[in-house]
Amino acid sequence: GYTGPTRVQAVPCYGRLDAGGQPVIAENREGQIGLDRRFVPGDDAIFVRVAAGLPARGILDGDHVLVSPSAPLRDGDLVVRRQG
Repeated sequence: GYTGPTRVQAVPCYGRLDAGGQPVIAENREGQIGLDRRFVPGDDAIFVRVAAGLPARGILDGDHVLVSPSAPLRDGDLVVRRQG
């Protein structure tokens, strides 16, 4: 169960992303989502809201996806690319 606020980490949440869409920058931050620290992959983790889903992979339009930029890529992973 819930053991107190020290186990929760605020993860920044950014606006809708799509191909050629908004970059992940401070101006596009929508807020934050509190998540149990056990499920946060790293200190650089962010949530992004998906604009164009991938239903075949279980990701629908409007879903929030947890992204860890420092995580090593593995074959078959989906990626969010940062420009600039």
